[in-house]
Amino acid sequence: MRRNNIFNISNTMSMIRVFFAYPIYYFISVQENMIVLILALIAFGTDLLDGFLARKLDQITTFGKIMDPVADKICMAGGLISLTIYQNFPEWITGVIIGRDILIILGSILLFGIRKQVPSSNKPGKYTVSAIVAFGIVYLLGIDWLKLPLTIVMVILLLYSMVKYTVVFYEQLADKNDR
Repeated sequence: MRRNNIFNISNTMSMIRVFFAYPIYYFISVQENMIVLILALIAFGTDLLDGFLARKLDQITTFGKIMDPVADKICMAGGLISLTIYQNFPEWITGVIIGRDILIILGSILLFGIRKQVPSSNKPGKYTVSAIVAFGIVYLLGIDWLKLPLTIVMVILLLYSMVKYTVVFYEQLADKNDR
């Protein structure tokens, strides 16, 4: 990869998202939930925008395919762990989400090791992240009546995205045309 391919607007947005992680963790720990919401929404906005811009501006790079999900996972895992430690967020939800992300990372490493391919994120994965963000917002704002319905939607999307990622990884591993 050439340097100018790495430092494009899309990849820069993914890298900036990583820098949002620590302030989000900090403000969760001191229970400044409105600041957390603002930072998390900005970070989520960069996640939506970086992929759109990468496609629109023809800036899709191998680095971006790796950096985007890494930035997502750093923000998401750290935020969930912080919420669990400092604000009694349900441990099982944190465990399920982080467990799914670990499996996706391991599958990606396997695929890259065997086929030298970096899998792209998929729509069910994006919907799942959106549901997780929505649940986080509801949790931080204390909107109790929405917690159960969003938990159900989030779990269904987590399972669906896991199945979808598994199918995609299997198909890419089994594709004989790329060997």
